[in-house]
Amino acid sequence: MSLTPMSKEVLQSLKNKLETENNTRIINNIITQIYNNVINNAKIKSDTIFEYNLSSINNLQIPYVKKLSPISKEFFIANITQILNGLIPLFPDCKVKHIVYATGQDNKLYDISNVPKTVKLNTTIENQDYIVIDWT
Repeated sequence: MSLTPMSKEVLQSLKNKLETENNTRIINNIITQIYNNVINNAKIKSDTIFEYNLSSINNLQIPYVKKLSPISKEFFIANITQILNGLIPLFPDCKVKHIVYATGQDNKLYDISNVPKTVKLNTTIENQDYIVIDWT
């Protein structure tokens, strides 16, 4: 049996390395699932826009270290830039963006993506995050 010597630096970095690898695997899986949803939507509907509600993220089951683990909205938001950067090359000439909607008093959704965080909105309903792919 051949055992590899492990320095304290290597041992200290093992957990972070495994977490990074798992996060990359999860992000790639999310990108694949969103891609497949967009393609399926384009095949069956005449819509030229696909909005993926991040609150449905609990429905995604990603293989994660020998078990299935639901992905939290917080994970999604923390990695939104990587997810968007993975989707953009898959949909050239399309708009791929993250949009935040707030529900107005009239129960309609309003895009508040560009509202500065310093502005307080009159809403008690949690904002809804979407990834939007637009091929109009």
